[in-house]
Amino acid sequence: MPATLPAEAKARRRPHNTLIMLPCRAADVLTLARDRRWLTGAAIRPVMPGTPLLDRLLAELGESPLDAGRAALRLWGQTGTMPDGWVAGADPVWMQAGLEQVFLHIPPADDIDTAALQSMFSDLQNALLADRDLRLEARDDCGYLLGTDPLPVATLPASAIDRNQPAKFTPDFNSPESAEYYSLCSEIEMSMYAHPYNQQREERGQRPLNALWLWGGGQVTGLAERMLPILYADDAMLHGFSAYSKTECREWPGSITACVDRTPGRFIAVPPPLASEALDETLIELRSLWRADRLPSLTLLFDDIAIDLQKSWRRFFRIGTAAQLRNLFEKQN
Repeated sequence: MPATLPAEAKARRRPHNTLIMLPCRAADVLTLARDRRWLTGAAIRPVMPGTPLLDRLLAELGESPLDAGRAALRLWGQTGTMPDGWVAGADPVWMQAGLEQVFLHIPPADDIDTAALQSMFSDLQNALLADRDLRLEARDDCGYLLGTDPLPVATLPASAIDRNQPAKFTPDFNSPESAEYYSLCSEIEMSMYAHPYNQQREERGQRPLNALWLWGGGQVTGLAERMLPILYADDAMLHGFSAYSKTECREWPGSITACVDRTPGRFIAVPPPLASEALDETLIELRSLWRADRLPSLTLLFDDIAIDLQKSWRRFFRIGTAAQLRNLFEKQN
């Protein structure tokens, strides 16, 4: 069984901890005993799989979730300007057709030629939306559908359902309000299938980009101030959310130590996706900061579990914690 927090510690856990969000499973990186030894005294919590980054962050902070407008926040983070009107994400994906099911796959960011993607979006706009009150816009390795009237779209981003069946997350097929969504998706898929960019990708042995995942529709109006700690991240949606919430979001400074040096109090750190070697180095860095009392209250949020640490909790946890961690990771592997 995971370690259980004392009631007093549980009550004050979230308001005071520095939060480090690591883009990996703990079971994949904390494989050796030496990697887990410094976590003696930790409390382990399960994490809901497939939860988008911003939603996980808000839950950890005890903040209310957003009702809509996630794609608009990402666009805001990319442009630095609050979007005007309704916005949905329109991200290129590969829909893999099986015998009876379809699976969604997101391409790596470095797998997309951004100039070619802009050309594809321009061609889709001219062919499909020239006489409609909708506009497709490519930006970096993703895209947007903009308009004045709301359109039912999926709630979750493609990254949250990668390698899963998308039909579980799309609007109700039998709802009359969803007819335009499914018609537009079908038209887009047919046009993308025959686009020269996809032919070039297949010639190079790359997976096709044969669909746009429409998600996160909504409009951002005004500001909703929240009292949140300083955030270090490169994620565009987090930057947009910080602007919307009137909180401070700084560019990723390169390391957790740099975050500690710049912010003596509590902060949130979201490192960019890391290679396995960089993850190992980050864990060593965290262990060093923890032992040096530079991070006295800490939450490590992995893709599979959350680990809460606080120096004052050591009196509550003794020998059993290391065994609990070992058993938990062995089960997940």
